[in-house]
Amino acid sequence: MASATQLRSGSALRASARPPSDSELAEIPWLRGLGDGERDRALDALVVTEVQVGEFICRIGRPVTYWFGLLDGLLKMSNDDSQGAVITFTGVA
Repeated sequence: MASATQLRSGSALRASARPPSDSELAEIPWLRGLGDGERDRALDALVVTEVQVGEFICRIGRPVTYWFGLLDGLLKMSNDDSQGAVITFTGVA
């Protein structure tokens, strides 16, 4: 069973977000491929938040209100069906 800290909502994750550091921005290769206006728009919207092991960042059936990328760690995509075993579909480094 997940702990209370593992069940933060998307708005709670967003509330704990901060602007990316220069070193984090340097690790995003697609930023360099954008035009000036596109890059400015992306930079204005980019935020970083820390997610703990086992915490959910996206749930099926919930509206998508933002795009997310992984800076460090492993993103696991799995089902979380309370009526069966958890199945991991893939892991993204």
